[in-house]
Amino acid sequence: MSDHSAEEGLAPRKAIAALRDLPEYDLTPQEAHEVADIVAAKTRQFRFPKRLEDDFQTFNRASSRNARIILAVITLLSFASAAFWAPALIGSAPSNSGFVLMLELAVITPLFGLVLWLLLRRPDADSTEWVMMGAYVIEMLVVETMRHHSDRSGFPIDPSIGVLVPIAVILMARLRFSRTMLLLAAYIGVSLSQAWLWGEAPNPHAASSWIIKWLLPALVVLASVSNKLALRRQWAAALLLRVMAHRDPLTGLPNRRALEKHYEAMSRALSRGSRSGRMVLAVIDLDHFKKVNDLHGHEYGDGVLIEIAVALSGFARRPLDMVARMGGEEFALLLHDCDEESGRQRLSALLETISGLQIENKGATLGIITVSIGAAAAPPDTRLSDAYRAADEALYRVKESGRNNYELVSL
Repeated sequence: MSDHSAEEGLAPRKAIAALRDLPEYDLTPQEAHEVADIVAAKTRQFRFPKRLEDDFQTFNRASSRNARIILAVITLLSFASAAFWAPALIGSAPSNSGFVLMLELAVITPLFGLVLWLLLRRPDADSTEWVMMGAYVIEMLVVETMRHHSDRSGFPIDPSIGVLVPIAVILMARLRFSRTMLLLAAYIGVSLSQAWLWGEAPNPHAASSWIIKWLLPALVVLASVSNKLALRRQWAAALLLRVMAHRDPLTGLPNRRALEKHYEAMSRALSRGSRSGRMVLAVIDLDHFKKVNDLHGHEYGDGVLIEIAVALSGFARRPLDMVARMGGEEFALLLHDCDEESGRQRLSALLETISGLQIENKGATLGIITVSIGAAAAPPDTRLSDAYRAADEALYRVKESGRNNYELVSL
């Protein structure tokens, strides 16, 4: 753990837990670069690309939901029950009790009842957050109004009590930075407007109380911003870990684990379809690749794998098709809703595309990189292990018969 604030220590667990509920990500190279820069703090721009920013804000609202509910409940109960505890605290009923009761029961109580209902029913909605912010601004207005009329109650209210509302919201509601600043501006506006409207309060500010009223919220905002930036970095790190768990680091292609999950999802989708669809699973192996590394070096071999990966990706452009690196020089191509005839056409085109790249391989018969392909056309209820075994056996026969060819079997 780094030397950040203690609050940051909780962030990794929260961020990783929240990512379990997010959709599978397929980051573009630009998105991956921006997220990596945020993790490494190499940029002053901590805002994610739009779709990731939306998901981060959803995570932020979800992770702060309980704190927001607790804060709304405390506010609701405090004002709804004030008629019972306030006289005991003050000692006598104020002369303006009707006015105070109206503010408590006719304004704040139903308003925070609405906020609580929205937080329980629609916690992820952006509109819920705006309603919540508006409710706390109205609460600030009510508190300042009651403070300026506290001489009629015989119980002057301490001027610093108004600062509790913005501090509580900033600390517990975890609003995005722009909305935090908007709330702080509303607090300043309410304080100044009420002082202008009603004049000096019965219990005016002491010189030291101004420090509490203005400096304390500013310090809380700075602490909140620091914590939010740390949370963004931890969320971004968890996101990268999740993405890389399903990606081959060299080629950027999905890995074996990603293929297994995708195969299961595709099988279910085809099984639910209105017509009987089939899948083609092709296992692709680079011919004489060991000689590439021996004669040209491993750096050249890595470049070959990357170039082959780019070429294979061109054969998986449909939304549910996938090409994956299984390990070493072996790749897999999964074609969704593809019959045997279409499969043969695409595999034949793939062979021509790879040989057409004219990638040098001095150890091969043709002097260039070629591939051998074994494939299986399977119904949607076929297990991946069975389809892979059939494709692998077909690949073995292709290699035994001279390589640079394909064989497709039907299950």
